[in-house]
Amino acid sequence: MALRRKIFWKLQNRVMTFILLPAILIALVWVLATNSNNRAKPNLEIFRIVVFGDFGKGNPEQYAVGAAMGKYCQSKICDLAITTGDNFYPAGVSSVDDPKWKTHFEDPYASFDFLVYATVGNHDYDGSLQAQIDYSAKSKKWRFPALTYFVPNLPENLSIYISDTIQFTGNQVKDIKSNLCKKNGWKMIFGHFPIYSTGRHGGSAQLTAELLPVIKECGIDTYVSGHDHDQEFFSDGDTDFVVQGAGADTRPFPNAEKKENGNRKFGSTEPGFTIFEISEQKIHIEFYNTALTKIFEFDRLKSWHKD
Repeated sequence: MALRRKIFWKLQNRVMTFILLPAILIALVWVLATNSNNRAKPNLEIFRIVVFGDFGKGNPEQYAVGAAMGKYCQSKICDLAITTGDNFYPAGVSSVDDPKWKTHFEDPYASFDFLVYATVGNHDYDGSLQAQIDYSAKSKKWRFPALTYFVPNLPENLSIYISDTIQFTGNQVKDIKSNLCKKNGWKMIFGHFPIYSTGRHGGSAQLTAELLPVIKECGIDTYVSGHDHDQEFFSDGDTDFVVQGAGADTRPFPNAEKKENGNRKFGSTEPGFTIFEISEQKIHIEFYNTALTKIFEFDRLKSWHKD
């Protein structure tokens, strides 16, 4: 009798376990799902973007800027990088096997453990654009899905559009209006040609006529460009304009007396890079040289008013 009772209890325990275990697992999944739904939406504690441009020369200045960015991102977490174009001089790349991929990208930024999203520049148009797109599948860090695109996998309150200002078209205007105008949160556009610049090339008349009105209509917070080989910051009160084309060598400011200089808050001909620290309430912008000296900073504040 004792043996039968022992066997009975063992069988009963196994049956109960068989019945209860699925119920416990279902309950656990439900609790996790409920907590996930009730969890606060992702906030921008600090999302950090490193920006550099006009860099693909393979010269000592490019390597110095790359080393400085790498050192910065070892001390602070960088979530991703975005270029402002002219990724390869003098005429882009010829293929995904072009030696410049190693000497002008992989080696200078070997310390990067985050993705680099590329913007197209005029010098890139002189080579194979398809090779720059296709290299995305070969590289662990290079990302260039198309000539124009929205940067994926960003925090909820951040939208970034990469434009092709070498061949700026009405389709890009439509993309910006349909995807950014009605969005809440921070909105940024990257392109190669600047709207404001006191560098050698100056601002683009086409972008001033065709892109600037859309920037205003859609409430774009920041437009980031390169082309002129310097570092500049402009602000008209509603929108900030960054020129970051100092990723290799730099040039002086021949147009410093232009009318748009009234909105210029900062300019430097030192090689360097820009950091965007984006949080829920502000975009903090910092400019650095290769000695990692912070040479300018600015805060763009924003209050969220959502229905």
